[in-house]
Amino acid sequence: MHSRVHTLLTMPGTQLTTGQLGAVTGVSADTIRHYEKLGLLKKAMRSVGGYRLYDADAITRVQTIRSAVKAGFTLSELSGIFTERDAGGAPCRRVAALAADKIELLELRIRELTDLKQWLASTVEGWQERLDRIPPGKRAGLLESLGEQPSLDGKALSKGTNHEGAHPFLRPLRGSKRAGSNNHGMPNARPTPNVR
Repeated sequence: MHSRVHTLLTMPGTQLTTGQLGAVTGVSADTIRHYEKLGLLKKAMRSVGGYRLYDADAITRVQTIRSAVKAGFTLSELSGIFTERDAGGAPCRRVAALAADKIELLELRIRELTDLKQWLASTVEGWQERLDRIPPGKRAGLLESLGEQPSLDGKALSKGTNHEGAHPFLRPLRGSKRAGSNNHGMPNARPTPNVR
Protein backbone atom coordinates (compact mmCIF):
# COMPACT_ATOMS: atom_id res chain seq x y z
CA MET A 1 0.00 0.00 0.00
CA HIS A 2 1.23 3.54 -0.79
CA SER A 3 3.09 5.02 2.16
CA ARG A 4 0.87 8.14 2.24
CA VAL A 5 -2.27 6.06 2.32
CA HIS A 6 -0.73 3.82 4.97
CA THR A 7 0.09 6.88 7.09
CA LEU A 8 -3.46 8.19 6.84
CA LEU A 9 -4.97 4.83 7.80
CA THR A 10 -2.70 4.36 10.80
CA MET A 11 -3.21 7.82 12.32
CA PRO A 12 -4.78 7.83 15.81
CA GLY A 13 -8.55 8.18 15.65
CA THR A 14 -8.75 6.67 12.18
CA GLN A 15 -11.29 3.91 11.66
CA LEU A 16 -10.64 1.20 9.12
CA THR A 17 -13.01 -1.06 7.27
CA THR A 18 -12.33 -4.79 7.16
CA GLY A 19 -10.79 -4.43 3.71
CA GLN A 20 -8.57 -1.54 4.75
CA LEU A 21 -7.34 -3.32 7.87
CA GLY A 22 -6.61 -6.42 5.82
CA ALA A 23 -4.75 -4.42 3.17
CA VAL A 24 -2.56 -2.65 5.73
CA THR A 25 -1.69 -5.87 7.60
CA GLY A 26 -1.45 -8.18 4.60
CA VAL A 27 -4.27 -10.57 5.49
CA SER A 28 -7.62 -11.31 3.90
CA ALA A 29 -10.93 -9.83 4.99
CA ASP A 30 -12.05 -13.34 5.94
CA THR A 31 -9.06 -13.61 8.28
CA ILE A 32 -9.95 -10.30 9.96
CA ARG A 33 -13.52 -11.47 10.54
CA HIS A 34 -12.24 -14.81 11.83
CA TYR A 35 -9.97 -13.06 14.33
CA GLU A 36 -12.88 -10.98 15.58
CA LYS A 37 -15.09 -14.05 15.90
CA LEU A 38 -12.45 -15.75 18.08
CA GLY A 39 -12.12 -12.68 20.29
CA LEU A 40 -8.62 -11.85 19.06
CA LEU A 41 -9.87 -8.45 17.91
CA LYS A 42 -12.25 -6.22 19.77
CA LYS A 43 -15.75 -6.31 18.34
CA ALA A 44 -15.93 -3.84 15.49
CA MET A 45 -18.29 -0.91 15.40
CA ARG A 46 -20.67 -0.59 12.48
CA SER A 47 -20.98 2.26 10.04
CA VAL A 48 -24.32 3.63 8.91
CA GLY A 49 -24.02 1.36 5.90
CA GLY A 50 -23.36 -1.69 8.06
CA TYR A 51 -19.63 -1.94 7.42
CA ARG A 52 -17.31 -3.06 10.21
CA LEU A 53 -15.05 -0.30 11.52
CA TYR A 54 -11.85 -0.99 13.47
CA ASP A 55 -9.67 1.43 15.42
CA ALA A 56 -6.12 1.97 14.15
CA ASP A 57 -4.69 0.00 17.11
CA ALA A 58 -6.18 -3.13 15.51
CA ILE A 59 -3.27 -2.96 13.05
CA THR A 60 -0.76 -3.69 15.80
CA ARG A 61 -2.97 -6.47 17.16
CA VAL A 62 -3.22 -8.22 13.78
CA GLN A 63 0.54 -7.89 13.22
CA THR A 64 1.15 -9.37 16.68
CA ILE A 65 -1.18 -12.29 15.93
CA ARG A 66 0.62 -13.03 12.67
CA SER A 67 4.02 -13.02 14.36
CA ALA A 68 2.79 -15.23 17.20
CA VAL A 69 1.24 -17.76 14.80
CA LYS A 70 4.54 -17.99 12.92
CA ALA A 71 6.23 -18.66 16.28
CA GLY A 72 3.92 -21.64 16.85
CA PHE A 73 1.15 -20.19 19.00
CA THR A 74 -2.36 -21.33 18.15
CA LEU A 75 -5.27 -18.95 17.72
CA SER A 76 -6.95 -20.61 20.69
CA GLU A 77 -3.93 -19.86 22.89
CA LEU A 78 -3.76 -16.30 21.63
CA SER A 79 -7.46 -15.80 22.28
CA GLY A 80 -6.99 -16.66 25.94
CA ILE A 81 -3.89 -14.48 26.20
CA PHE A 82 -5.52 -11.43 24.63
CA THR A 83 -8.70 -11.89 26.65
CA GLU A 84 -6.64 -11.77 29.83
CA ARG A 85 -4.63 -8.81 28.55
CA ASP A 86 -7.70 -6.84 27.47
CA ALA A 87 -9.19 -7.40 30.92
CA GLY A 88 -6.18 -5.68 32.46
CA GLY A 89 -4.14 -8.79 33.20
CA ALA A 90 -0.47 -9.48 32.49
CA PRO A 91 -0.22 -12.95 30.91
CA CYS A 92 3.52 -12.61 30.28
CA ARG A 93 4.53 -15.66 32.34
CA ARG A 94 1.83 -17.66 30.59
CA VAL A 95 3.26 -16.64 27.21
CA ALA A 96 6.79 -17.59 28.26
CA ALA A 97 5.62 -20.97 29.60
CA LEU A 98 3.78 -21.76 26.37
CA ALA A 99 6.86 -20.84 24.33
CA ALA A 100 9.03 -23.09 26.51
CA ASP A 101 6.62 -25.97 25.93
CA LYS A 102 6.88 -25.42 22.19
CA ILE A 103 10.67 -25.57 22.38
CA GLU A 104 10.45 -28.97 24.12
CA LEU A 105 8.07 -30.19 21.44
CA LEU A 106 10.39 -29.00 18.70
CA GLU A 107 13.36 -30.73 20.33
CA LEU A 108 11.35 -33.95 20.51
CA ARG A 109 10.37 -33.65 16.87
CA ILE A 110 13.97 -33.01 15.86
CA ARG A 111 15.08 -36.21 17.61
CA GLU A 112 12.23 -38.18 16.05
CA LEU A 113 12.94 -36.82 12.59
CA THR A 114 16.64 -37.62 13.00
CA ASP A 115 15.69 -41.22 13.85
CA LEU A 116 13.35 -41.30 10.87
CA LYS A 117 16.10 -40.05 8.55
CA GLN A 118 18.51 -42.73 9.73
CA TRP A 119 15.85 -45.46 9.43
CA LEU A 120 14.85 -44.32 5.96
CA ALA A 121 18.50 -44.12 4.83
CA SER A 122 19.05 -47.69 5.99
CA THR A 123 15.87 -48.77 4.20
CA VAL A 124 16.91 -47.12 0.94
CA GLU A 125 20.31 -48.79 1.19
CA GLY A 126 18.60 -52.18 1.50
CA TRP A 127 16.33 -51.33 -1.42
CA GLN A 128 19.32 -50.48 -3.59
CA GLU A 129 20.91 -53.85 -2.80
CA ARG A 130 17.64 -55.54 -3.78
CA LEU A 131 17.45 -53.58 -7.02
CA ASP A 132 21.01 -54.56 -7.88
CA ARG A 133 19.95 -58.24 -7.75
CA ILE A 134 16.76 -57.86 -9.81
CA PRO A 135 16.71 -57.70 -13.62
CA PRO A 136 15.58 -54.35 -15.12
CA GLY A 137 11.82 -54.18 -15.62
CA LYS A 138 10.99 -56.63 -12.83
CA ARG A 139 9.18 -55.40 -9.74
CA ALA A 140 11.18 -55.36 -6.53
CA GLY A 141 8.26 -54.93 -4.12
CA LEU A 142 9.94 -52.08 -2.28
CA LEU A 143 6.84 -50.66 -0.62
CA GLU A 144 5.63 -54.12 0.34
CA SER A 145 8.97 -54.75 2.02
CA LEU A 146 8.22 -52.01 4.54
CA GLY A 147 5.83 -54.38 6.27
CA GLU A 148 8.51 -57.07 6.52
CA GLN A 149 11.18 -55.08 8.33
CA PRO A 150 11.32 -53.54 11.80
CA SER A 151 9.89 -50.05 12.05
CA LEU A 152 11.39 -47.31 14.17
CA ASP A 153 9.83 -48.72 17.33
CA GLY A 154 11.47 -52.10 16.66
CA LYS A 155 8.26 -53.86 15.62
CA ALA A 156 7.41 -55.11 12.17
CA LEU A 157 4.53 -53.33 10.49
CA SER A 158 1.65 -55.74 10.00
CA LYS A 159 -0.81 -55.66 7.13
CA GLY A 160 -3.41 -52.95 7.53
CA THR A 161 -1.16 -50.86 9.74
CA ASN A 162 -1.37 -47.15 9.11
CA HIS A 163 2.31 -46.19 8.87
CA GLU A 164 1.59 -42.54 9.53
CA GLY A 165 -0.43 -43.41 12.58
CA ALA A 166 2.35 -45.69 13.83
CA HIS A 167 4.80 -42.80 13.67
CA PRO A 168 3.17 -39.58 14.89
CA PHE A 169 6.21 -37.50 13.97
CA LEU A 170 5.24 -38.00 10.33
CA ARG A 171 2.27 -35.76 10.95
CA PRO A 172 2.61 -31.95 10.60
CA LEU A 173 3.81 -30.15 13.71
CA ARG A 174 0.95 -28.50 15.53
CA GLY A 175 0.89 -24.88 14.63
CA SER A 176 2.85 -25.36 11.45
CA LYS A 177 1.55 -24.41 8.04
CA ARG A 178 -0.58 -27.18 6.59
CA ALA A 179 -2.12 -27.81 3.22
CA GLY A 180 -5.37 -25.92 2.95
CA SER A 181 -4.43 -23.30 5.52
CA ASN A 182 -2.55 -20.03 5.41
CA ASN A 183 0.06 -18.56 7.72
CA HIS A 184 -2.57 -16.61 9.63
CA GLY A 185 -3.84 -19.72 11.40
CA MET A 186 -7.10 -20.16 9.51
CA PRO A 187 -8.27 -22.12 6.45
CA ASN A 188 -7.78 -20.48 3.08
CA ALA A 189 -10.96 -18.84 1.93
CA ARG A 190 -12.06 -17.25 -1.30
CA PRO A 191 -12.25 -13.44 -1.20
CA THR A 192 -15.75 -12.05 -1.07
CA PRO A 193 -16.77 -9.22 -3.39
CA ASN A 194 -18.61 -7.19 -0.74
CA VAL A 195 -16.43 -6.69 2.34
CA ARG A 196 -18.34 -5.60 5.41
